[in-house]
Order: sequence, then structure tokens, then C-alpha cells
Amino acid sequence: MGFFITDSLGNIVEINQKAKQIFGWLDRESESLKATKLNWKIIRNDGTDMPKNEYAWVVASREKRSVENLEMGVIKDCQEVIWLSVTSTPISSFTDRIFTAYVDITKWKKVEKKLQNSEIKYRALMQDAGEAILIANLQGKIIEANYKATEILGYQREELVQMHTNQIHPPEAQQKLITEILETAKKGKKFIPNILALRKDGNWVWVNIIYKIIQLDRDEKLYQVILQDITPYVIAEVALRDSEERFRAIFEQSVLGIFLATLSGKIFRINQSFTDILGYSDADLSNFNFVDLIELEQRQAYEINLRSIIAGKILNFATENRLIHQNSRFIWSSLTLSLIKISEEKKYLIGLIENISQRKQIELDLKKSEERWQLALRGNNDGIWDCNLQTNECFYSARCQEILGYTEIDIFHHLDNWKSRIHPDDINLVTESIQQHLARQKPYFIAEYRIRCKDNTYKWILDRGQALWDEAGNPLRIVGSHTDITERKQTEEYLRRQTQQEQLIRKIIERICQSLNLSEILQNTVDEVRNILQVEGVIIQRKISDKSVIVVAESLAVGKPSMLDWEINDYIITTQEFRQEKKTEQVIVIKDMEKSNVLDFFQIKDCLIMPIFIQKSTINNSQKTSLFTKEPSTSDHPLWGILVAHDFSNQRQWQEWEINLLEQLRIQLEIAIQQSKLYQELQNTNKKLYKLATLDGLTQIANRRYFNEYLEQEWLRMAREKKPLSLIMCDIDFFKKYNDTYGHQKGDECLQRVAKTISELVKRPADLVARYGGEEFAVILPNTHLEGAIYIAKIIRQEVCNLQIPHQEALIYKQVTMSLGVSTIIPFLEATYQSLIAAADQALYQAKEKGRNQVIPYVGDIIIC
Repeated sequence: MGFFITDSLGNIVEINQKAKQIFGWLDRESESLKATKLNWKIIRNDGTDMPKNEYAWVVASREKRSVENLEMGVIKDCQEVIWLSVTSTPISSFTDRIFTAYVDITKWKKVEKKLQNSEIKYRALMQDAGEAILIANLQGKIIEANYKATEILGYQREELVQMHTNQIHPPEAQQKLITEILETAKKGKKFIPNILALRKDGNWVWVNIIYKIIQLDRDEKLYQVILQDITPYVIAEVALRDSEERFRAIFEQSVLGIFLATLSGKIFRINQSFTDILGYSDADLSNFNFVDLIELEQRQAYEINLRSIIAGKILNFATENRLIHQNSRFIWSSLTLSLIKISEEKKYLIGLIENISQRKQIELDLKKSEERWQLALRGNNDGIWDCNLQTNECFYSARCQEILGYTEIDIFHHLDNWKSRIHPDDINLVTESIQQHLARQKPYFIAEYRIRCKDNTYKWILDRGQALWDEAGNPLRIVGSHTDITERKQTEEYLRRQTQQEQLIRKIIERICQSLNLSEILQNTVDEVRNILQVEGVIIQRKISDKSVIVVAESLAVGKPSMLDWEINDYIITTQEFRQEKKTEQVIVIKDMEKSNVLDFFQIKDCLIMPIFIQKSTINNSQKTSLFTKEPSTSDHPLWGILVAHDFSNQRQWQEWEINLLEQLRIQLEIAIQQSKLYQELQNTNKKLYKLATLDGLTQIANRRYFNEYLEQEWLRMAREKKPLSLIMCDIDFFKKYNDTYGHQKGDECLQRVAKTISELVKRPADLVARYGGEEFAVILPNTHLEGAIYIAKIIRQEVCNLQIPHQEALIYKQVTMSLGVSTIIPFLEATYQSLIAAADQALYQAKEKGRNQVIPYVGDIIIC
């Protein structure tokens, strides 16, 4: 197939060797041709002259569409007509390029002409034709084929003349072929592109079809079909399309701005990142040269580099430029420009830009910051010091003297005096920081440390300094500032202690909530409360009625009397007076114990009482409510119980933080009690859900999840006992066809009957039948040798056959059958249960390959998974 590529002016920019051969051009001739000015006579099919505006490539360029199978005759220098079938189409990647392909149809045109005179002559000419030709009757039966056709399709002539044209096309292409014949016939065309044809060896080839109805001498009408093998062209077209798509993806998705420009610098394509960086659209840049986007002062350097690239002196160049944004502001950009060549021909420029404005701003800010730092060292309000590293003499400003409590007369002026006043715990840190700076490992000297003042107290100092070096790299002096950060450090210390206290409370809460067992929650609570409050006893009383409570948890100091399991009817818990008296507090301090017979019996002098409520929403810490609700009825009373922290013998002053601690613990304890209750309900529900989760909903046998769990469990058990573990993998033959033929409802019924049959055959308690997936089933047989597993598999296969479920689409048996693979292994350390599955799967695969409806055991090396 010959082809050439023309531009919008009709110049031939590329041509292949086949086209040169068709037209008889020499290489040097084809380099200067213009497709619209060829000195040949071009004729139509009827022999009349064809005007230039009807040329295929002219129409395709003018109307921006493909022109297919245009027949034209070329007469060069009064020679014989060369008949061509021409197809022209615009190239999507270039707006001004037209791809034109030629097929030399001179020989079959001659054949066509001679067919009008003699069938015998036609057949002789057909055999001599360079194209593949088939002759078929109007019903599609092939009655003649030439040598080229047998070469493309791989059949002998005697084989082809016994075939129908449909036999050389795949089923899915046959309807397409019929449709396209009708469509092209309506349009007066006779060309069908890109159809698959089946060779005798089973391979497919891509062909174009040119067909025509011919009439022989005896008025018999036949199809003349010319096949063109375009497989290499299709493969090349796919590769080209893939290459273009990859380039387009890289171009459009790159985070760098990319532009394409002509050799003169005119931009003709940009990506989205280019627009994001500079704000221009394709329309904005239609008349722009890239140099117009560069700041005026930098354009000369850019143009010098561009000329060097085009001259081949350099491959590419990279610079940092200020580019003009669409809104007229400047953007700092890193620019890389390269030349793109195709077949050693210079084609166009590609440029990459990266927005570096942020980096430039950071560099500018850093420079300003360094300048401010130098100014701060020379004149800020902090104390300034200056140390001569050659003599170790020090100077301290008035502010430095003020911070440390010295005067100009008694301030120390030597480096050793300064070191001697640093706190012993901080001296190593300060010394190391100075040494790192003087060794130029750090740009500055920075340290926070304590220094002794004149009154022998310590202050926290933020010390910052920078050294000066001579040309030989020796440090000459170091200048810095002192900032008094004592107050900040005191605040930090206070926050640190506060954080430690909060962490301690959190740790207590975590221990209380670490269990979902109610008894453990309550016991952890009383233990932790007694430990943190340092009291002699803590109890939790649970309300069992409106007038009584029972002690359900207790933590006591050694030797103190126990109240555990006591049921108490007491003033503190039950009387209306107490409710009214304490109705505004949550955690209550009780000092007067004379009215409480029970507490008086245990010699409890005072205590903290914390009510415990169980309700839907958690009460806010800051909210103050009464210990009891107004009415004592159970339905309106959210009280669950109370916690009592007490000392037996000594009265104590309860601290605010102790009360706050109980307030915080109360909420968490209520949540923990609620969670414990919910957990018990959840445990019961989970047992029911687990049973549902392990069954296959359709077949009511074990599902894949339970299969995996049970197989792993039995693998470990058989490994401990060193006994064999067998697995049967079963697959219903041609089940997809069964579903397609009888419908999914019948398919489900089939699966249910097969599952029930297998389950009834496998009866040992340790054996398991599971649905492995789709139409696959699996049988786990612990403590079973290979012979026993094969025996069970054969019974399963036979019983499934005995079901006699019709399956007309099955290739052999016309009923539902099953293929089975069997594997057996004694589990060992290097393998997993996946090894057993892999072996059974391989055996199942062999059973299918050997004809299905059979049992195949796995025999071979152990598969390590």
C-alpha cells in the first residue's frame, strides 16, 4: 500500500517507497513535488478528466473529513492508465496534515473489463492478479479463488470453492459485514474497511474488502470480492494511537507547564499546568511568541540560547526567568527548552516551566530575616553581650546587668566568670551548643539555661549569638543577646505539672474502662480512687430499691472492717430530708454522721459521696444537679448507685481537686457501666450473627469464610497429630451455559440440589461441606487418606449424575455433571493450608482438561504456599 502526507498547501512532506514505485518516481523527484500540481492527466472512472477540486486529499483538506475508496486513473507521459483506489483522511495530531493511501487496482480493473467479454478470460486474469480475489454467487457460496486469496486465507483453492463467505468471518463480524454492505450500497460505495478474516490455521487477519456485482456472458450475476491484507497497517495504527495517547496523558497531566512552539518561537499548544501557572488559554496565545512572555531585560539572553539550540551547538538550556502573567504581574519560573527532531529533521520546540515564585520569596524573606537578626544583635531591647575569643574578655550592656542584678562596677567581665554562674545541670548543653557553632555546624548559637544572679537566685535566659571569623577561618569574637524567659519557664512548668495530673487522671480512667466486665470495672474504680485520694476506704453501693442499696465493690486499708455485700437502709440514701438538703450538688461532702447509724457503726467521721446515674445522655461536668430526682419512683429515677470515699478515724479537709477528680471519674464510670451492659447484650447477639455469617444464604451449607477458618483450624490440628488432611474441590461442568440456557432461578435450584446431595453423602462430624464460590463446592476430610478421599469423590460424582438434571448445552453428557480434584497432605511447618487448596485446584483443572465428569487426584511435589 502506498501513501504520502501533504500539508495545507498541497506540498508532499512524506512519502513511502510503495508510492514511489506506483508512480515511478525517483527519490530526488519526490522531494520537491506538490500534490496539487502533478503534471499528469487524472481521469474519473468513466474516462472523463477529474478536476483538481475533486482530488481525495483536496476534498479531505477542504472539508476536514475522510474520503474513502475514490477510484481515479493516472496517465503519465501518455503511458498506460494506472488505476488507483484512494483514501485520504486528516491526521488528528496535526491540523494541517492529510494522510493519503493508494492501492494499485490497475490489474483488477483490467480483469473487470475483460469479465464483460469472457468468463474464461476473467478467471485466467484473476489468477494473474496481484490482489486476493474471490468469486461468489449471490447466495455467498465461493465458486472461484485465485492464488493470492489462498495465500492470505491459508486454504487450497479446492477447499475454498466448497465454502461459504460467512465461514471466513467471525460470528460477531458477520452481522457487521451484512450491515456495512447494505449501508455502503445505499451510499453507492463498494469498500468495507477493517474486517476480521479467519485463516485455516485459526489465526485472524485484518482485511479491507472491495466488492462488486459482475455479469458474465451468459447473463449470470456473481460477486467479485477483493481482499487486502491490512494486518501490519492495523497493528501499526494501534501502536501509533497508543503512543499518541501516552504522549497526550503525559502532556496534559504533568505538574509542569508544557508548551510546544515552532522554530521561530510561536506557541501552538499548551497544557493545563501552563494555563494554571501563567493564566493564558490557547486562544490568548494564538498570536504570541514565547519571547513576548519573558521580562524585557531577560529576552536577549533567551534569544541567544534559542539560536544556539537551533544551530545544534547545545541540546537544551535551562534558566530562571521572570515571566509575564496574563494579569500583567510577574511570575518567577524555571524554564527548560529543547529541540524535538523526527528522523533527524528539526520539527519544533518543547518547553517546560515550573513556578518558583514561592522559592524566590522564601530566599528574599530569608535575606531580610538575616538582616533583622543582625540589627537585633546590635540594638534591640534585650541584653547585649560581646565576647573577645582571643582574650576571653566580655562586655555586657546595661540591660544584661539589670537582668542579672549587677552594676557596671561588679559585673563579671571574663568568660570563665560567666561559665561559673551557669547552673550545673545546664553547663554541658551550653558548652556543646557554642562548640557546634564555632565549628560552623550550626549557623547560630542558641541555648536556654539557668544562670545565677547576684542575689544567688537563678533566672532562665534565652541566649542567642553569632561568631565572626577571620580569613583563615579562626573565630575572633561572638556577639549575642540575653532574654529573660523566667516567667515563660514558670508557666511551662505549671502547665507541665497540670499535664502530668491530667495524664494521671486519664490513666486512672483507662484502667477503669479497660474491662467490659462489670465486677472488674467497679473493683478497678474503688482501688484507683482509694489510691489517688489516699483514703482508708472506698465502696460502691448499688440501688436495689427506692429504700435500700447493697455494697457491690470495696477497697479497704489493712485491718479495716468490710461492708461488702451489706444491704443498707440508711438516712444518707433514702430519706426525703437528705434529698431536699443536697439537691444542688453532684459530689457531696458529708461532715455530720450522727444521723447515719450504719456509718456511725463503722466509725466513719466524714466522706465524699458521688452519685452514679445511668441514662441515655452523659451529664456535663459543669452542670450541677441533685443527688436524687424529686420523685422516688423507679421510672423517673436515673440513680444507679453511689460511690463513697471515707476515712474511719480522722476528719480531713477535702480539696477542690479531689472533688473535681470524682466529677471526672463519675462520667467515665457511668459510660463504662452502660458499655458493660451493652457488651453483654452484644455478646449474645454476636453468637447469633456468627452463625448466620458462616452459612451460605442460597445452599444453607458453610460459606467461603467459614471454609477458610475451618480448614486452617483442621490444618493446625492435623499438624499436631501428624495425621492426613484431605480436600475435594468440586465444580459443576458448564454451569455458565446452564444459567444462560435455563435462567438464574433454575441455576439456583441446581446449586441447592447439588449442595444437598453432597451434604447427605458426607456424614462424619469432623467433615465439612462448603460452597467455595459460584458453582464450586469443597469438602474438608480430616484424618482421611488419599484413597478414602478418592472413594468419597467418586460417590459424589455418581450421585450428582444420578440427579439427572437436564443440561442440553453440555458438550457431552446433556445433563448436569461434576468434575472433582482431590488432594491429601500431612501438614508440616514449611507449608500452609493454601498448599492443600492449590493441589486440589490443580487436580480439578486436570479433570476439566481431560473431558470433565471425572475424579482426578493430585500426584506430584507438594505445592508450598
